[in-house]
Amino acid sequence: MSELSVKEGLNAMDVASYLRRHPEFLREFPDIAMALVLPREQGQAASLASYQLDVLRDKNRELGRRLHELSANAEANERLAVRTHQLTLSLLRQASAADPKMRVLIVHGWDDLSCPYFVSRLVIDQMPITGDPSRVKLAVYPGGHMFYSRPSSQAAFREDVKAVFGVK
Repeated sequence: MSELSVKEGLNAMDVASYLRRHPEFLREFPDIAMALVLPREQGQAASLASYQLDVLRDKNRELGRRLHELSANAEANERLAVRTHQLTLSLLRQASAADPKMRVLIVHGWDDLSCPYFVSRLVIDQMPITGDPSRVKLAVYPGGHMFYSRPSSQAAFREDVKAVFGVK
């Protein structure tokens, strides 16, 4: 390996010579083996193994492309989530500063995969609470995103709403 990195201006003969002296090279770097285009005999019979290799290479390239696309989408979603978090925090700060009597109840189901609990916890923790700290409450109930479809969670939610907004 080191003899290749020391030389500059390698040519095909240098590479071929190195590979002859290091036959284990492609075992150590299988990604290079997958990228190589091997010569084939162009006769009447086609090699099934060669065809399968072509198919696998194409699938590998497509999977790589799709993985890159998925990663780019995840990064875009992360940027949107950060912006949404910042906007939510800003709106809650402004609204609570403008109206000292405003009350906020943020609710989640225990198993809610759509609305992450810890983002709400983070928003509340980053929000300066002026006046009564009970103005902002975070409640969690048994169930998922539609926790209120469970009678027990619905009843607890109703009681929390009444308590936060002073309804008897």
